[in-house]
Amino acid sequence: MNIIKRIFKPRLKFVRGTRFLSVAFILISMIIAAGVLFAANVYYNLDTGEVVTEEIQRVTQLIRATGGLIAGGSAADTLGTGIKLEVSGGKFVVGTTTAFRVESDGKTYIGATTSLDNTLSFTGASDGDIGFKTPASVGTSTAKYYLLPQHGTTPPSADYVLTWQAGDQLTWKSLSGAGAGGDITAVGDVSTGAAFTADGGGNTLYFEGSSADAHEVILTAADATSDKTITLPDLTGTVGLTTGGLGSGFVLFSTSSLIATSSDFYWDIANSRLGIGTTSPDYALDVIGAIRGTSIRISGAGAGEVTFSAPNMASDTDYTWPNNDGDSNQVLTSNGSGGLTWQSLSGVGGVSGQGVADRLVKWTGASTMATSSIADYYTSGVALTIGSVGTSTFATSVKVLGTLDPNYVAGYTLIGNIVGSGTPSITGIGGISAATATLSTWVKAPTFTSSGTTTISSDASKGIVLDPASGKIKIASGDYIETDGGYEIGKSGTQVLKEMIPILGFDFPVRCGAVCETATTVSRTIEDYPFSSAASGATRVHKFVIRYADSTTTASSTWTVWNDTTSTTTSTFTVPASASTSLGKGEAYITGAVTIPTDTNDWKLKMQVSSGTTIQVYDIYLAAYDQIN
Repeated sequence: MNIIKRIFKPRLKFVRGTRFLSVAFILISMIIAAGVLFAANVYYNLDTGEVVTEEIQRVTQLIRATGGLIAGGSAADTLGTGIKLEVSGGKFVVGTTTAFRVESDGKTYIGATTSLDNTLSFTGASDGDIGFKTPASVGTSTAKYYLLPQHGTTPPSADYVLTWQAGDQLTWKSLSGAGAGGDITAVGDVSTGAAFTADGGGNTLYFEGSSADAHEVILTAADATSDKTITLPDLTGTVGLTTGGLGSGFVLFSTSSLIATSSDFYWDIANSRLGIGTTSPDYALDVIGAIRGTSIRISGAGAGEVTFSAPNMASDTDYTWPNNDGDSNQVLTSNGSGGLTWQSLSGVGGVSGQGVADRLVKWTGASTMATSSIADYYTSGVALTIGSVGTSTFATSVKVLGTLDPNYVAGYTLIGNIVGSGTPSITGIGGISAATATLSTWVKAPTFTSSGTTTISSDASKGIVLDPASGKIKIASGDYIETDGGYEIGKSGTQVLKEMIPILGFDFPVRCGAVCETATTVSRTIEDYPFSSAASGATRVHKFVIRYADSTTTASSTWTVWNDTTSTTTSTFTVPASASTSLGKGEAYITGAVTIPTDTNDWKLKMQVSSGTTIQVYDIYLAAYDQIN
């Protein structure tokens, strides 16, 4: 039973003398964590016994301060009798800065300063709000107040309006009493009807000319079957209409600010055809005369088009088309003067014949070709080159139906791989050398067969041993593997991180000043050696990884590995000062090799700072390295 208990016994425990503080700290943390998500910069102050957070916190549901809450001020502020909430040294704001706030001088505002959107809103039973809003600038540097009207015990009558009186007094008055209301009369030269009222009955507007006489311009609306909207163009000038009838089918155009027509520009409404130079178009576009353009595009039944475009020419070129369709397989040829005729293929030097895919062609006559027996299945680059001196180059695969005998080949270069079914071979070669062949890449799948080990040795008697029985690759003592970039593998003295455990004695970062001017425990107590044994051929090395920040850039701190069981110091090391005095930042420091107890003795880590120095420790890790012998 003792053995079983020892197996499941925890290896870490609270530091003696700090157990009460640790339990109290955990209880406080559980209460706060119910509503607050702590940011990273939270620490336990050993000097004051406080949990301190320096980050902005967000509460997504509820925060309950049953004892009271002080916002602002200093750490020495206390709540007075019966006070549960105090805002010290600043303003109190509900919502954003455009809502309700109390300034530090005691003044209460609904809204914000005059430079912001100042609104007082009242929410009704539905989603809508009704409110009051001050202008963006009130035009005065002093406060402006309006007195609400005094109207007895009853509200004002219907159709009363709110008016301003001297002394900033607001008063209810009737429309007539306020000088408002009445009808709109004598608008421009509208003589009859309600010109600006829908369904008013008026349909005529009169516009007087430059002199007051009996002549006006009169606009009269027809009796429309529905509402019509006429939009005047965004233009300056005079737009006139031609006199008389416009005819039927003629396309309108402007000339000298008038609308005109011409018999040379005609639209056939019945057949949807446009005629230029004719009033009887036979096609969708019928032009009598020459057409000039940069290209002609012809659309077929599909999505594509046929385009005829002229090149960049210094003079005109005329083509005269043949007066017939020509015969089958004839081609269109020119006589050099623009005259086009149909000619047979042989008559213009053409070549006839048919071939087979992937087969080379050969001449069978003066103008005929057929398929040869040479096949070419290569799809990229040059597959076969016959040089003037008789050298043949096969850049990729060459299929040899038989044996490649170098006795009949002056020399060859193997660029690819020797592959194939069966046993591909090159015969007649006692040994591959530069005089006979160069293996520029590799021979595919070489096999070394041996019942024992294979050794690759150097002149210094060092080497690499391949042991097929155990599957190991061994290198001689002192040897190591180095990559092309210089990275060393297996070199003596190299340290390899094996395991790492956290040992900080607190659940939050710890800050310490005057208390740590004497050696103070900052780690948990380690009861037994926590790591596995070192690997064969390696020596175990221990280091500490410490993340910290202190208030000085000159004074280092002293750290001690203290053996609780024997009450002795196992080892001592120093941690340099941080690069800045900001405790909100952090240095990461890895110590050199440090001696620790590796038996069952209890031990812990202590820290001591110089006078006037404050240090904050975020993390402490104990790391185990294997150093290669």
